[in-house]
Amino acid sequence: MNTESEAPRRDYDITQSGSFTKGEFKINMSWKNMSLNDLETLHMLGKGSSGNVYLVSHKASGQFLALKYISVFDDQKRKTIINELQTLYTASSEFLIGFFGAFYQEGNIQIALEYMEGGSLSDIIKTVQGPIQEKFLARIIQQVCLGLKYLHKERHLVHRDLKPGNILFNTKGQFKISDFGVSAELDNTGAECGSFVGTVTYMRLEGKKYSFASDIWALGIIVLESVTGKFPFRDEQDEAIGVFWELLNTIKTKEPPSISTNMGYSKDVCDFIALCLQKDPKQRATVSDLLEHPFISKHCTHTPTSASEWQQYNNWINQLVKIRSQTEKSAQLDQNIKTQSLENKLKAMVL
Repeated sequence: MNTESEAPRRDYDITQSGSFTKGEFKINMSWKNMSLNDLETLHMLGKGSSGNVYLVSHKASGQFLALKYISVFDDQKRKTIINELQTLYTASSEFLIGFFGAFYQEGNIQIALEYMEGGSLSDIIKTVQGPIQEKFLARIIQQVCLGLKYLHKERHLVHRDLKPGNILFNTKGQFKISDFGVSAELDNTGAECGSFVGTVTYMRLEGKKYSFASDIWALGIIVLESVTGKFPFRDEQDEAIGVFWELLNTIKTKEPPSISTNMGYSKDVCDFIALCLQKDPKQRATVSDLLEHPFISKHCTHTPTSASEWQQYNNWINQLVKIRSQTEKSAQLDQNIKTQSLENKLKAMVL
């Protein structure tokens, strides 16, 4: 009897020619008319749960892209990236992050994505350190809703991890949804799907079932956090709840958070949030309902009287992008200093 444990069968193959294949997916070192040799890596943009992201330049055109690295040898990360590629391959919406190709090299799948130089809504919340003006927030949320409408209505997908960090923006003031690693396909009825995934802070835990209404709950939390400048789940000392199980219990057992006009907020934004944060998912608004809500329509229609608001919005975006650029340069300088210091120490050890 063979007592040695057998290695688990791989659900993917790596060919001698250096291709990664899993089912219908085959990823090489090149994608259509682009290869990894066409890209020059500039510096790291950030570290995520699934892998690192680097700023790269397409040598021929000079266009900047974000290149996301994911190891194929990590089971969970591999499943996540295949799921994301299934969405990105066929996505066709200006409100979802752009996809330029996928490559395989030395154990890593690398995805070339649209570079959003402004950063994320999470960065905006940290930069503003207070409420985002409703007239600006409405323009952001309209674009997020249009992205969700495409996912829900056209693709029958629930995102399952909608949060400020997954809403990216550029210098044009365009906001786009990113990170589809845990998205799931539903049928036309919006039936539920199982499995526990996503970021708990923006989830409504409905028996570990997800539906389109799950994304609407997350949207409501995002709007509430943005318009107040505070994460809505707080303890008795008005501090954000950071302990996982305490936060989990609060979300499951307490009434949904809310704001009122008595606190200085408009009736429109209070109602918009309330429609998203209904305890019963069947009572939540659909994304189509939200796009017609006064909170959106009041600030996002193009009229002569709204022209000045649009200019204010563009000026605000430009300020945020400048701050982001300065922050990146400072971080890169700090990294260069640390690298040089490490190199000097290594040289001193050798000599």
